[in-house]
Amino acid sequence: MNMRRLYGWFFVALALLSAAHVCVSLRGRASHALIVRTVLLAEPIDDVSSIAIEKRGDAPVSFVKNGRWELEKPYAAQVDKRLILRLLDAFSTAFVKSSFDEVELSRLGKVRADFGLDEPRAQVTLSLSSGKDVSYAIGMPTPGGKGVYVRLDGENAIYVVDVRVWECVNLPAGAYRKKSLFADGVAEDPTSFDVRRGLHAFSRFTCRKGVWTCAHDGNPDAVRVVGARVDRFLKALQAAETESFVWPVGASNEPAVATASLLAGYGLDSESAVTVTLRGPGGIDGQVSFGSAASSNLVYALVQNASAIARVPAELRESAAAADFSDPRVYPFERDAVERLRLEDADAVYSLFKSADGEWRLDSPVSAPADASAVETLLSTLLALQSPLQYSTNEVMVSVSLGTVKETGPVARIPRSRLLQGVSLDNLRSRCMLSVPPAEVCRLVFSHRGSASPLALVCDGARREWVVEHPDPEAGAPPRIDPAALAAILDELHPLRAERLVKLKVQPADLRRYGLEDPRVTVGIDLTAPGSVRRNILIGDVVENGAYATIGAADAVFVLSDRAVRAFLAPLSRTMER
Repeated sequence: MNMRRLYGWFFVALALLSAAHVCVSLRGRASHALIVRTVLLAEPIDDVSSIAIEKRGDAPVSFVKNGRWELEKPYAAQVDKRLILRLLDAFSTAFVKSSFDEVELSRLGKVRADFGLDEPRAQVTLSLSSGKDVSYAIGMPTPGGKGVYVRLDGENAIYVVDVRVWECVNLPAGAYRKKSLFADGVAEDPTSFDVRRGLHAFSRFTCRKGVWTCAHDGNPDAVRVVGARVDRFLKALQAAETESFVWPVGASNEPAVATASLLAGYGLDSESAVTVTLRGPGGIDGQVSFGSAASSNLVYALVQNASAIARVPAELRESAAAADFSDPRVYPFERDAVERLRLEDADAVYSLFKSADGEWRLDSPVSAPADASAVETLLSTLLALQSPLQYSTNEVMVSVSLGTVKETGPVARIPRSRLLQGVSLDNLRSRCMLSVPPAEVCRLVFSHRGSASPLALVCDGARREWVVEHPDPEAGAPPRIDPAALAAILDELHPLRAERLVKLKVQPADLRRYGLEDPRVTVGIDLTAPGSVRRNILIGDVVENGAYATIGAADAVFVLSDRAVRAFLAPLSRTMER
């Protein structure tokens, strides 16, 4: 009896489970359905050769790839490749969030029309290089607005993907158009360009070895122009973008090509337009023409090699119309661009160059650092000179030339009075005699005139103190260094700056004249760096407010200040008290 009851309850439970399974199957949600693909476009986007888009109420739009992407319908135009790739990327990365098949639709009591797929908002067809076409019907957005329903031809399923697909498809044809003034392939650095202003005014600009010249129509002689101004003009032209297009825009009555009457209506005929033609090594690269005013700050322009008319900023026409780039200065350079300077004053030649670290140095008559302030003052004077120079015939002249990385300016003869204003060119040499950080000094040797032996001080690195090297054993207690006197010397060395320069390119007779052949004191400086060469400071005769001095090889004679002289001559040691 008990076994019968057990079997009875078992069959009852089995019946309940079966009923529950049927109920769940009939009422199961579509999001639980099987997803048959992961993305809308599985093929590589490089395999897509054309795109066709049909939207309700709009003219069909198509793009074709003939080496580069172009708009084919509703009118022919160049397009921005980045926007085409963005559209294709939306399909190739549109991951399927969920899907429905016909069975799921019937269980839900739904049809395609409920998802906007009987008359889709858009139909997109991607043609592949293999000859296969992939078509997508795009329906309504999902209730939350974050997704959109999509169906593929040939597949019995409805997919839910990110709404970004619809946002890309919904762009108007004009939004894909290329906004730059030139077609693809224009050289970034043209070798020449022409500017034609109407029928008669014509200028050709040519760059050879980094130097821009200009030849005007009727005057074949090329004149030099300012390269920096030309570069700014070309960069602004190539970076400019259209504000909007006026032809072609897909109107039913617009011509397929730019006719003479169409161009004349926008001031783009040959009599009125300002046309710029760029040339690269291979010939004509690009052309743009500027016409009449479209508004207070816009003008019409024939762009992208005469394939479109657009509105562009008015300053582009203004800069092209006034493009002569001439400069009335003797040296048409920017100050920061000048890297070489040469001056010939009588028999002396002063040659300067800007080193890799941006510091000016003298290369002639001596090799030494230049005085930055003096060089900048000289450059300011030279770069402000206007051509032609006005001067009297009896003035003493200085020959001057400037150079940049790209070019060297002409040699000009400039009156010394205009250039130097009573200052010697020797003052181009820096008044910094040397600069040695105290931490890099390991030994100081003082040789005084008339002294039997020099005084040598060495830095004891272990104890971090200065001591006398080889003290006299007969003198009793070892001498003690005066720290204040030593500190004053080390401070003067970093840097050792003279009060003024006396003479450049010193001869032996000059050393005798200034008391430097047998100096009052010679200070030898040894450095910690391995292989370093001793630097010697020679201090000679007394002069007003200081003393004559020079460094080692004697490229120049300076006047050291009284303060520096006192520091180098001060007693440095005294015998320790017992």
